[in-house]
Amino acid sequence: MIRQRLLKDQVLSDRERKNIAILELIGKSGPMTKTDISKITELNVVTVSNYINNYIQADLVKEIGFDVSSGGRKPTLVDLNYESGYVVGVGLDHKFDKIVCVLLNYASHLVKKKIVPCDPKDRSEGLIEKIADVVDQLISESGVNLSKIKGIGLSLPGTLDERGETVKWPSSVGKMDIMIYLPVRAVFEKRFRIPVFIERNDVSAVAGERWMNLSSDVQNVLFMYSGMGCGYITCGQLFRGPAGTAGLLGVKKLEEENFTDLCKDDFDLGISKKIEEYIQSGQEVKIADKENVTLESIIQAAADGDRVCLEVIQDAGERLGRKVAFLVNFLNPEVVLIGGGIEEGCPLFLDSVRKSIKKYSVDEATNILKVMPSTLKENLFAMGGASIVIQELFAQV
Repeated sequence: MIRQRLLKDQVLSDRERKNIAILELIGKSGPMTKTDISKITELNVVTVSNYINNYIQADLVKEIGFDVSSGGRKPTLVDLNYESGYVVGVGLDHKFDKIVCVLLNYASHLVKKKIVPCDPKDRSEGLIEKIADVVDQLISESGVNLSKIKGIGLSLPGTLDERGETVKWPSSVGKMDIMIYLPVRAVFEKRFRIPVFIERNDVSAVAGERWMNLSSDVQNVLFMYSGMGCGYITCGQLFRGPAGTAGLLGVKKLEEENFTDLCKDDFDLGISKKIEEYIQSGQEVKIADKENVTLESIIQAAADGDRVCLEVIQDAGERLGRKVAFLVNFLNPEVVLIGGGIEEGCPLFLDSVRKSIKKYSVDEATNILKVMPSTLKENLFAMGGASIVIQELFAQV
């Protein structure tokens, strides 16, 4: 059974790194021969053969036939044993308005998906129980036996304690703002009795995008979730920091100081608020329902050529680009992924982000940099949670 790591134990051993490298390669490029694996991973054939034999014994990999021979004995092809195990990924976004739950096999193929709406105002332990109910329903509807579910990965907004036992969410009692602490892991492990991994949304997002969509040789990736936070992979490993708070970009008590945009963490970069201010001032904006302005309606208005919406979105992209530029100079990633929803339907926004990054970053940092939109969309956090479980499973085999 895979174990949950403490944050202080996050550095992978040499064996764990090799496990992930080999199994990720087989999952993305298999079936393949041991010789091909050796060439790509730069591990000698004997080492690869020993690792493969271990995976076969663990039922993670299977031999499926022979490759074409250029002379002599035909080489054996190996591939992941996709259906020998499954993982569940759960995502709850920053708006607390829906639960996305996915079931993946070892090859990260989507087997089953379930989306359930929830009350954005509910930050109670009842929401944790509801998420557990959705997981229960997903597994039941999939027809996969619980014994084949090897782990659950939860991707949640808020902050986590060092051991990943509880999550801290903002809430309110009357007019008073409070923080509540919920025992997430205990609820899930009591219900399902399998390993549970809990991660912050922006951290699981970078894990999911890297695992699902990027080449295994991309080792340094920054994910920017709107203006709220970021996840970072350095040298192929998630960077969380000793307390698990790495990537939280906002500051406490922002209203008390004159902080720059670098420290603000508006969910949609302040776009909705700015448009509402324009509407209240009498500015003409091509949004039909002016009493219920949403990010989606603003993006649509921009797509229809509304000048005000275009200017606000362009300005938001420029401001986000400045924030990313600071991180690009500091962290020097190969790839920057932009998520949060704004990038999906508005090319102008992403163009503005790219121009701003180029303007404010040092040339050496941007010469090799790729700035790309997130591609997992509503599955982002759930896929991220699932991918973390798969990587832990592969590492610890």
